[in-house]
Amino acid sequence: MTVNPDSITSFPIFFVDTFLSAFIIITMMKKFSNFRFLNFIGRNSIVYYFICGGVPLLTGMFFRKIGLSYNGNYTIILLDFLIVVTIMTIITIIITNYFPFLIGRKKSEMKKINGENKLF
Repeated sequence: MTVNPDSITSFPIFFVDTFLSAFIIITMMKKFSNFRFLNFIGRNSIVYYFICGGVPLLTGMFFRKIGLSYNGNYTIILLDFLIVVTIMTIITIIITNYFPFLIGRKKSEMKKINGENKLF
């Protein structure tokens, strides 16, 4: 969901905030290297990349259709994020298990890479 992209009042502060956020996220992810779900996302990031356009778009459209638009309530965005990540993870598991040829891998390679898709 897009949250008021036209209301950025200071682009220098926006860019500093973006770089600081990226630095903090990278530092945190280095600390969470043994977290299996994040490792799964990292190993299959190319699959997530190619489905990350459609799934957020469709869930955002669905949320607007049922009346759950932003309207200042940030919990709606968190709910949308959790649903998007869940749907993308399910699609990624399906692709890596049943259609590995779509990403240029063989089924045996994907089992070895993903460790039988053990997320937790």
